[in-house]
Formats: sequence, C-alpha cells, structure tokens
Amino acid sequence: MRRILVADYIKRIRNKELEKREKEVINDVEDAYVKWKKSLSFYDFLVFLDKIHSNESIIMKNLGGFPQSYGRFRAIAFEEFIFDFLKKIFSDKEDIIIYWNTNVVIKIPIDYYLRPDFTIIRNGRNIVFVEAKIEVDSQRIKSTTLDYLILKKNYSNTLNVLIYHTLDGDQKLIELARHLSFDYIICLKENSDEELKIFREWLYRSI
Repeated sequence: MRRILVADYIKRIRNKELEKREKEVINDVEDAYVKWKKSLSFYDFLVFLDKIHSNESIIMKNLGGFPQSYGRFRAIAFEEFIFDFLKKIFSDKEDIIIYWNTNVVIKIPIDYYLRPDFTIIRNGRNIVFVEAKIEVDSQRIKSTTLDYLILKKNYSNTLNVLIYHTLDGDQKLIELARHLSFDYIICLKENSDEELKIFREWLYRSI
C-alpha cells in the first residue's frame, strides 16, 4: 500500500468546503511544501513547519479536529523529508533500495519482526536502519533504544541511525542510546543543512 504523503493531506483538506482564509493558508502551506521538496533544505522544511504551526487550528479543523491528526501530519512531513533526503544520497546507486516502514525479520532471541522508519538495502542485504522522529520524549527514546539494540543483535553489520528534531526528555537517554544502539545520532535544528551534509558524507562513506 502506498505511503500517505503531505500532498495527500493537502488534497484531503482542499476537498473540503474551505473559507477564503483557509484556502489562503493551504496555498501557503502547499507552496512551502513544494519548495522543500525541490530544495531538500532543512531550512526550507522549518519554514514549512512554522507555517503549519502558525495555522494549527485551521489545519487541525480540516483534518478531523483531533490533535493526533495534526501531530501525525507533522510526523509524516518529517519522515517524508528524511526519505527524500536519503533517496538523494543514493541516487547514483542502482543497487540500493530504501524501504519506508517495512517489516524486518528478527530471529534472536525469538521469531518476531520490527519496523524501522527506513530500511536501506543493498543487493538484498540490510545495510542501514534509520529512525526519523520529529519529536522524541524519554519513553520514546527508551523504546527506540531497545528496538535498535535488538536490530543490532540480529544484524551486527548494519548501521543504526537516529534522526530527530525536538527532544522532550532526558538528554542522558540520548547518550545512552548512542552507546547501546546507534552508530549515528543527529538532532536537526535551525541551520542544520551543514550537519546534514556531514551526515550525508559519513553515510555514503560507511556503506
């Protein structure tokens, strides 16, 4: 089944009977979306985030009126940005496939499966698992650390990466995750395009 993208959310909103101000807001949001899709600049993505934050009530109302729907919209946008960014890194690698939210088989200690946000595969072999979260709290960090520890146990030669935007929890848990489960952790904030460049070079060299 195809992933729901930001464009699908925008289309869903446009299909409603919108007031003039609501149409203006959605036009601005869509323009910002199109811009970061083309540039893959995190600065442009933050402009998009700011626009939806500034118009949270309008967007929430037209996505059903639930805070969870608005939160899901933001989360999907962040994942979509990271997915596009990863695709661009490996655009010259025909033997690499990137899966978004697909099951990964676990054999140790029991038969199970986990679902990283992104699984990067080369010639049928998992080479990178990526978790991309717009916000992480302490509970999320703990559960993610455990999941990726299990992935590391089962796929010892695979790189684990955590990418997030906002931390609403204990910074020490991020350090614990770095020691236990992740080969690279990056927090994307303002002016993070240079950090993304460093990450891109590290990832390209490492696989």
